[in-house]
Amino acid sequence: MTGKKKAIIAGAVLLLLGGSLAIYWFYFSEPNALPGQDQMITEINGLLPEADAWEIQETIMVDNEHAVAPFTSKDGIYGVSSWVWKHHEWKLGSVRTNGEPKIWKVDPDDPATYRIVWNIDPAEESLDTLNFFFVRERYWSVSGDRHQYDPSIQLKKEVSFREHPYGVMKLPDDWTAVVESGAEGNPREVVHRSYPGFQWIPLDENGEETFLDSAVNGSSYHTGLVEEEHMMIVNLEEVE
Repeated sequence: MTGKKKAIIAGAVLLLLGGSLAIYWFYFSEPNALPGQDQMITEINGLLPEADAWEIQETIMVDNEHAVAPFTSKDGIYGVSSWVWKHHEWKLGSVRTNGEPKIWKVDPDDPATYRIVWNIDPAEESLDTLNFFFVRERYWSVSGDRHQYDPSIQLKKEVSFREHPYGVMKLPDDWTAVVESGAEGNPREVVHRSYPGFQWIPLDENGEETFLDSAVNGSSYHTGLVEEEHMMIVNLEEVE
C-alpha cells in the first residue's frame, strides 16, 4: 500500500471518528448545569413577555434532563417554567402564569415519569390543602367475542399547601399502576377513555372548597418539548 493510500485511509478513519464523537457530544453527552437565574428570567420573558418573571424561586430537577423552575413576577404572578436538555443545551420547554396543578408527562408513554406541578400564591389565606385525584370511570366494551370490563377507581393524595405552595410531585405508585393497566398496555388510552382522569380540589382548613382566582387565570406558551395534561377542578360532591 502506497503512502498516499495510507494517508487517505487514515484521514477517512479520523473523519469517521471525529463525526462519531461529534454526534455523541451533540446527542448523548451529560447535561451541563442549568442556566443561572438571570438567563432563565431573560428566556422566560422572551418566550412569554406577560410572565414578567422577576425571581426564580427554586430549580427542581425531575431527572438529569428535565427540570422545573417556579418563578414570581413583580406584580405577584406565581408561574411555572419547564426546562429540557436537548441537543446539548437546556431549552425552555414551557411557561405558564397560572400556577394551578397540571400533569407534566415527561415521557408520555411512561406514567412513572409523570409529575404534578404547581405554584400558587402563598398569600391565598383560604387555602389549606391541595387534594389530588385520579378517577377512572366504569368502562365496558365489546369487540367481537371479546368483552372487557374495568370497574371504577378513585385514588386520592393530599398535600399541605402551607408546607408546599409550589411543588413537583411524582405520581403515587398506585396511581401509576392504574394508568399502566390501560387497555393493551397503552397508558395514553386508559387516561383518555377514563375521563375525567386527573382532578384536584382546593380546600380550606375546614375541609370546604375554596376558589383560587390567582392560580387558574393566566397565559401559557409551549415550544413542543413538553406535554402537559390539565387537571380538572371538581366539587366535593363529585368525589365523595
